[in-house]
Amino acid sequence: MKSKWIVSLFGVMGLVGFIGATTVADATLPSGPKYTLTRADYGKSFGTAPSAADMNVIGVNIGTPVSAVIKSLGKPDSWENQKHGLSAIIRYGGIAFGLIGRGDNATVANIVLTNRDATTARGVAVGDSLEKVYEVYGTPDFIIKENQTWIYGSLDHPSGNRSGITFGYNDNNRVTDIVIENTDVTGDLW
Repeated sequence: MKSKWIVSLFGVMGLVGFIGATTVADATLPSGPKYTLTRADYGKSFGTAPSAADMNVIGVNIGTPVSAVIKSLGKPDSWENQKHGLSAIIRYGGIAFGLIGRGDNATVANIVLTNRDATTARGVAVGDSLEKVYEVYGTPDFIIKENQTWIYGSLDHPSGNRSGITFGYNDNNRVTDIVIENTDVTGDLW
């Protein structure tokens, strides 16, 4: 009898959580981004670059030398040399580090998370809801609905130089990928 009561209690709690999530979801998402760009905005800058602490994943920042990444994380699962843009991409499970430069001089240009192997510095991971992203980071600086993307960071219009954290999401408002980069340092990689 006791086990049935526990199952029923969890069942009721799950239903309450589900109902709460459905009604709260619409209320907690922003109605739009902080900035909407037009042709009149040519030559202007918008947003604020995230702090260095926010641009960190598992102890690796943009600009970290590849030798320090390998010393900290060990031999990567894969190393893919590139012909355009990035010089190489090294992967540790669902974490990819895009590199610029060659050999020991290569540094991290961007960080891409594609699964729950790591989180952002503030604890958001692939699979989390947009509601959690909004709760943790606030209103996105830019929203690109066609690409299902929320961007937190700075943008120099029209050069395209930007520094920030991008959250891709799916139709269920779940984070599908997270990209952290600073194109002021790395060139135009987005």
